[in-house]
Amino acid sequence: MEAHSFQIIVVKDGSLSVEGLPIKAGDVLEVTISIRSSIPAGENRSLYPLRGTSFFYENAFEPLAAEDWDILPA
Repeated sequence: MEAHSFQIIVVKDGSLSVEGLPIKAGDVLEVTISIRSSIPAGENRSLYPLRGTSFFYENAFEPLAAEDWDILPA
């Protein structure tokens, strides 16, 4: 059996539409619908506070100096 997966946002209660499927008239389909739970933006931010923020590494390939590490014995 060949499977295809699509993510669709429902715009009308109780109804959905999928177009452009690789099927033709007379094909027999098995349809399974799974509802994904959405995490509210506030909760998502508390779980992953850095998600969506930009960052960069200054001198990413330069070696670290031992004096920059307080935990290392002198």
